[in-house]
Amino acid sequence: MLDEYKYPFIKTPENELAYVYGPSAKLSDVISTDSDLLDQAKARISETLKVGKAKPYINLKKPVLLFYTALLTLAALNDEDTTLKYIKAEVDMFHKLMEKENEDDLIQLAKILGLKVNKCDKISFTQTKTIIYLELCSDLIDYIKMSKGTEAKLSRQILIDGKVFFNKRSLSIILKRRLQTKFKEMIKPLKISLPKTLEDMIKEGKARRDPPCIANIKGKGKLSEEEERVLNVYLTNVGETTNGENVIIYSCSMMKEKGLCVSDCGVKNPLQLVFKRLNNGEKSLNYSDNRKNNKDVK
Repeated sequence: MLDEYKYPFIKTPENELAYVYGPSAKLSDVISTDSDLLDQAKARISETLKVGKAKPYINLKKPVLLFYTALLTLAALNDEDTTLKYIKAEVDMFHKLMEKENEDDLIQLAKILGLKVNKCDKISFTQTKTIIYLELCSDLIDYIKMSKGTEAKLSRQILIDGKVFFNKRSLSIILKRRLQTKFKEMIKPLKISLPKTLEDMIKEGKARRDPPCIANIKGKGKLSEEEERVLNVYLTNVGETTNGENVIIYSCSMMKEKGLCVSDCGVKNPLQLVFKRLNNGEKSLNYSDNRKNNKDVK
C-alpha cells in the first residue's frame, strides 16, 4: 500500500489541510504566515538547489503540507530556472523510491497519476537463457501516449494482441516523466502576498546588492509617488521595513510599463535576482547594467 508521507503528492492539499487545521483552512493562508511549515519549505528549497538533491519526505514533519507549500512558494517566486532545478531534484528522489516498490503499488501510483496500467495474464520469454516473466500491461495506444519521450520505448517492449507488456523498470521510467509534467502543471504563477516568505529566503543577504531598478530609485534625490511606493513595497518584501504594502513587488514587465526598468536582467521579477544570488552566489549571476532612457522602455 502506498504511503502518502512517502509520496505526498498522492494526497490533495485540501484533505490534508482539513485533517491538520480544519475544513476551512487554505494553503495560501498557511504559507502567508510565519510558521514552522514555511521555514521548512524555505530550508528545503534552498538546500535542494544547493546540493542538487532532494531528501525523502517520509521522516519530515507534515510532509504533505511541506510538499505543497514548497510548490506554492516556487509559484510565487515565478523563477523558471529555480523551478526546473527543484522539480528535477524532487522527481529524481521519487524515482529512486519507485524503483524499489512492488508492481501492485506502482500500478496504484500509475492510476493516481492518470495512467492506464493493469496486470494481465502473465507471459514469458527466454532472454540469454533466462526466462523472463511479464504481467504489467497497457493498451497499445495508451502505452504510446504515456511512454512518449521516455527511454521505455515501444520498440523495447512486447506486443501481443494489441497489449503492450513491460517490466517494473519501464513503468518507473514512465511514472518519472509523468511526475515531471504533473509538478510543472501544479506550479503556476500566483498573485498572493508572501512578503515574509521572501524575507526569510533572503534574510542572510545582508550584503545583498539591490536589483538595478531599485538601486536606481534609491540613488535619486526626490522620488515620484510611484517610485516611493515601489521602493516601500520592495523594502517590505526583503524585511528592511514594515511600512510598505503587504504585496509582491511589480513584475519586470510592469516596471517597464511604468518606466522604472533600467537594465535587462533576464528575470521576471526584481526579487528573483536576490533569490538567485542567495543560491548561486554573486559571481555566478551576471546581468548588464546598461541604463535605459524612459523613452526606450515599452
